[in-house]
Amino acid sequence: MRVKPRVSESLRIRIDEVARTGLLRPGYSGTTILRWTAPDGAEPASEIGVAVSHGDSGPLLRLKYAIAGEEEAQAVEQVVSLVATMLVSGGKRWWFACPACQARVGVLFLPPGGIHFACRRCHGLRYRSWRGTH
Repeated sequence: MRVKPRVSESLRIRIDEVARTGLLRPGYSGTTILRWTAPDGAEPASEIGVAVSHGDSGPLLRLKYAIAGEEEAQAVEQVVSLVATMLVSGGKRWWFACPACQARVGVLFLPPGGIHFACRRCHGLRYRSWRGTH
């Protein structure tokens, strides 16, 4: 019996995908939509609205999405802080601050049955290749 959800079963948001949209440009505030396709590549399985705003404490990522319920979908809005580390070359590398533990991570996950995005450790996600407990 599998108790822990797997990484491969979860929706994920990667910071590099957000950066490619142009939302992390200095001083830029805007929105975009990220879409995930079903495993068969057909219709989009899920979509999420992503907005970035820049405040005094740094940039914030606002996620807007719906979670399917038994009767109707539940609208969810989640705010995620973004942090940057300076590169030796003078540029910046962006990270999410996990909303649950504040760890600096490059990927946030939403497992099946979950409501909020968080890091892999906070959701207790496992990789398929892991066998048993370590």
